[in-house]
Amino acid sequence: MTQFRLAKVDICGFRGFTQLQSIELGEPLTLLFGSNRQGKSSIVNAVEWCLFGPEVAAIKYGDIREREAWEVKNLNSPTCSVQCEFRSTDGRTIIARRTYKSQRTSDFFYQIDGGEKSAKEADLYTLLRLSIADFVSSVHLHPEIVRNLVIAKPGVRKEAIDRLLGLSELRDMVGVFAAENPNAWTDSLERDIIALDQRLEAALAEKNRVIKSESTELISAGFLPSDLNADGAVRYGAKLADNVQQFATKYRLSDPKIAAPIDFTELQSFDAQLAPAIQNLRGEHPVLADQSQLFIRKNSLDGLKSAYVSQREAVTKAELALNAFPEKRTPDDLEAEIISLAKEIAVLDADMSAVSKNAALLDRALTFFQDATEADALVCPLCGQGERTVGEWRSHLQKEIKTRNLEPLQLKKRALADKTLALRASKEKTIVLQRQIMQEREALLRTVAKVKELLGKEISANDDPLSILQAESEAVDASLRSLQEQVNVINSTLNGFQTATRELDRLCRVGKAHQEMANIEAINNSEAYKELKSIRDDCERFADDVELLIDGLQGAVTSEAGRRLEVAQAAISQIFTKLTDRPDFPGLKVSAGSDGYLIELTNSSGGTRTAMPLLNHADINCAALSIFLALASIPQISHQLGFVILDDPSQSLDAASKRNLCAVLSNLSDSQQVVLATADGELRAEALRMTKKKICYVVKNWTPSGGPVIDRQEDAAAHGV
Repeated sequence: MTQFRLAKVDICGFRGFTQLQSIELGEPLTLLFGSNRQGKSSIVNAVEWCLFGPEVAAIKYGDIREREAWEVKNLNSPTCSVQCEFRSTDGRTIIARRTYKSQRTSDFFYQIDGGEKSAKEADLYTLLRLSIADFVSSVHLHPEIVRNLVIAKPGVRKEAIDRLLGLSELRDMVGVFAAENPNAWTDSLERDIIALDQRLEAALAEKNRVIKSESTELISAGFLPSDLNADGAVRYGAKLADNVQQFATKYRLSDPKIAAPIDFTELQSFDAQLAPAIQNLRGEHPVLADQSQLFIRKNSLDGLKSAYVSQREAVTKAELALNAFPEKRTPDDLEAEIISLAKEIAVLDADMSAVSKNAALLDRALTFFQDATEADALVCPLCGQGERTVGEWRSHLQKEIKTRNLEPLQLKKRALADKTLALRASKEKTIVLQRQIMQEREALLRTVAKVKELLGKEISANDDPLSILQAESEAVDASLRSLQEQVNVINSTLNGFQTATRELDRLCRVGKAHQEMANIEAINNSEAYKELKSIRDDCERFADDVELLIDGLQGAVTSEAGRRLEVAQAAISQIFTKLTDRPDFPGLKVSAGSDGYLIELTNSSGGTRTAMPLLNHADINCAALSIFLALASIPQISHQLGFVILDDPSQSLDAASKRNLCAVLSNLSDSQQVVLATADGELRAEALRMTKKKICYVVKNWTPSGGPVIDRQEDAAAHGV
């Protein structure tokens, strides 16, 4: 079988790596050594991410899901990509490259022997006969999964050991058949048939309800039971079409253009056309049109009557308001008196100036202090004397005015000013009242103009618009009364048509329900329904056959697992003996059963005991390593990858077990390329003592911005570090 070894890994921006770094992997052994959090796991994880992409973040190891929300791209790198180079034992080369796009998406291609690039990942998996489950079970031994080979639930352990034994294809075949679950198909078909029967019964009940309900209404309207079917509906529709046509002809209206239905199919469209046709006849009829126009004119006349009365009252109200105002003089008369008072005030100002040159100033100062608050302290605005209260300044100024005989003139001036203010207020009020009268009269004239427009005739100053409107309204009422008898006859006929339309709707529903009932009852006797039941029976037989096939395949898997375990059993026990060196139970036995794998310890006399109760933490790790390494060393794996990756396999192992583990790995490297990543100094030292060719990398000095430093060391240098 052609096997591909891992020759080179180029990593950029993946997890702990920020910059592009290339790592060449040698045969038979590559050692990756470094403290925790230096980037070793990023190297080995890069290989599986390159092959399987975002899917690796969803891997679940038994009950363990350590990679949920796994961070793929390094936050300090603009890009993220991994490229792996695989070389086969017969000289072929595969280049696989994956580039990060998002946490759930990536770009991928692979290339064989420098040929055309392909983005079809499934084709590569087919070529390598590989799945992600195979990879994590038999190629990359994760620290999360190593002990799960022993302590996991039977189903999880069975899947892992099946894949280690190279039984992936058989196991997947069983899974495919089991996943199809033909019993579920049968159950689903049975449920569908029951649901169909229930729907048919419900539909029949609903149709019966419609027929009963509508028939009761129609019989109460005078229909005979023999008319309550599709043919009766067609006859009634034809009669209704004839009546409508006769009505249009009698009143010389437009042809309604509705053809009498010939069968029930045409009745559906006829029923939809009937209501609009009747409505058109109602709108087109001249008597109804005349009545409608008279109603419109009546409403217009009544509206203008109300508007005219309201506006005339508004004019009267404005005139009464002016008449009730005490001031009877015109604004011009009032303005003349205001001008006369202004002249008198000017004469008083001259007289006051003649009495004292400072009289005017004193008067203005007194006015200033009258506008101030009583308790305020102010400086005199005339002489600049020291602060006094407002009250003190008023008293002082009044005394000065009295001393100069200005008080009588001042009092007369103030009286004239007050009278001027009163006259101005009266003038403004008179103007407002007069303007209001003018506005209301103009509005009344506009209303009269609307009356003229509606009546189409002139209205003189001697005419009373209200009386004219009343007379016109009474004339319209008389015309409406004369039309009413004709309107009643016409509306009665049209209303009868509308009632008939509703009855036709009921007949249509009854006829349709009868037809649908016949269709529903025909389903049970239809070929399709019989075929559905036949398919259900065939599916049931097929389910039985598949169950037998699954049982046979499972038996084949169990039988083949037993055969292959028999080949590997000696190697499993020998590796376990070498790793643990237990005197009581030196051997380990793995046997296949129908429901999984039994792991037992063996003593020197051949007796067996269930392993788990007797194993400590280190022994469990040794047992898992024994199974993984023994099965990886025999030529029975189903995939075509010729390497194994061990990530920190020495957990809980003592120095002797680590030494013995390296001896086992040395033997394994004769058939498989071994990639060993560890932070364990003792394990590294033991690995370096192995006599096989090796490449040793020291992964160290990791920084967030620079990633790890990877030093490649030859054998001598590696021993010296």
